[in-house]
Amino acid sequence: VRKGIRFGLSAIKGVGESAVQAILEARAEKGAFVSLYGLCEQVDVRRINKKVLEALTKGGALDAIVPSRAAAIAALDLAVERAQKMQREKESGQTSLFSLLGGGGSGAAGSAAGPPPPYPNVPEWTPREKLAFEKESLGFYISGHPIERYAPDLNKAKALRIEQLLDPGQG
Repeated sequence: VRKGIRFGLSAIKGVGESAVQAILEARAEKGAFVSLYGLCEQVDVRRINKKVLEALTKGGALDAIVPSRAAAIAALDLAVERAQKMQREKESGQTSLFSLLGGGGSGAAGSAAGPPPPYPNVPEWTPREKLAFEKESLGFYISGHPIERYAPDLNKAKALRIEQLLDPGQG
């Protein structure tokens, strides 16, 4: 059993039941997602849009498959466009040179768009930005807390913790 925090996808602000169902169906049918591009290619992009992917990214739900949240946000437009193009081509019965050669990228066999591009090289968000996006998306902080950056100053000032106020013998 893996350790960690489990949080329902539909509890993320902006992620509805239809999007969660589309993600679960794609994962059951095609296996685990290995990248943002693969996720977009495997899931029906009519049921999961850019706003949903943005909320998932900001909340940290894609951390295991993206190099950084900032890079994922920067790649979102291209990832969604590629997936839409691939799904349109698949529906119209078109094939490409890549699919004929067995190419493709990010786990989707016969990818009409070719191998996925690299993620944009963008700086990661500051801890403050990351926490603000988590709060926006989840309603709370998950990777830290804004007060942590003041810990050295609080220790220097000999600030007491709440439990020390409740039990003076702990000080």
